[in-house]
Amino acid sequence: MKDTLMAAKNPTVMIKMGDLSPGAARLRTLGYTAVRLERKCERFGTDDSEIARFVNTLRKQALLG
Repeated sequence: MKDTLMAAKNPTVMIKMGDLSPGAARLRTLGYTAVRLERKCERFGTDDSEIARFVNTLRKQALLG
């Protein structure tokens, strides 16, 4: 989630159709990389101590201030 929020701050480059001339390749694909998503699954209960553990876990991961 942190990466998504940081990406939203990057400027957007707009290319208009008139900027591209027909037949002229302006872009070349150099390669592909797959995004690797790692998840840490953890279960939490509904009692007070489990809710406190859940909040502390979010704070440790910098998802909650």
